[in-house]
This record gives sequence, structure tokens and C-alpha cells, in this order.
Amino acid sequence: VLCFRRVVMAIHQTLVEHPVMNTARDVAKSAWVQAAVTCVLLPFVPCVLAISVLNQQVRKARGVYEMAQSKAPVSSRWFDITTAKDGKDDNPVASSHDASTASNPGQLIWTPKIHAVIKAVKNWDPVAVMT
Repeated sequence: VLCFRRVVMAIHQTLVEHPVMNTARDVAKSAWVQAAVTCVLLPFVPCVLAISVLNQQVRKARGVYEMAQSKAPVSSRWFDITTAKDGKDDNPVASSHDASTASNPGQLIWTPKIHAVIKAVKNWDPVAVMT
């Protein structure tokens, strides 16, 4: 597992530094791409949110978060490999996790991933996306 992690980190670092990836990242962050994604995915948002709330309630009822906190601290998995060498976080979903969310996800209404996506979408410029 450790060797595979090193391979993934090396590939990630190579991709982060590649000029084509920088261009692709800039295009993905543009308002017209955000508008297109919004138009395509908006009909599915209520269902996804409902499933996320149900999933979070099941996790709370099963005590998943209490079990996770009682164990030894675990790294934040894929969030670890999203930071570039210079320390800047290029992943808006990963960077939208704050310390309170990471320390106790049991306090959230939605699952942590959906919560992170919602926080990232809140950072979009609504006027630019709508025009």
C-alpha cells in the first residue's frame, strides 16, 4: 500500500506541474463550464441531497463517526495527495474542508463529500455562472 501511495503521489506531482493540466484546470474553473455543469446536474441535486442526508443519518445511527474517532488518527486519504509542492491546494473540494468538519463529520447534515462540494459551489461567482 505504501509503494502504491508513492506512485500515486509521484504521478499527481507530475500532472500538477504539467502545463496542459494547468490549462485544463483553468478551463474547468471558468464560469461557462460551471454553468454547463449546473444546467446538466441541477435536476439531480434534490435526489443526491436526499440520499446524502439519509446516508449521513445511517452513519450517525450506526455510530460510524464515534468508532472512527476512538481509533488512532488516520490521514485524510485522497486529500493528502491534492496539495502541490508549494503547499497550495489546487483541489477546491479538498480545500473546502475546514478543521471543524474534519474533526467531527458527525455534526454535518450531509455526508462530508457532499458538504465539501456544497462549500466549493458556494465559492462560485453566481452572476458569472448565470450570464
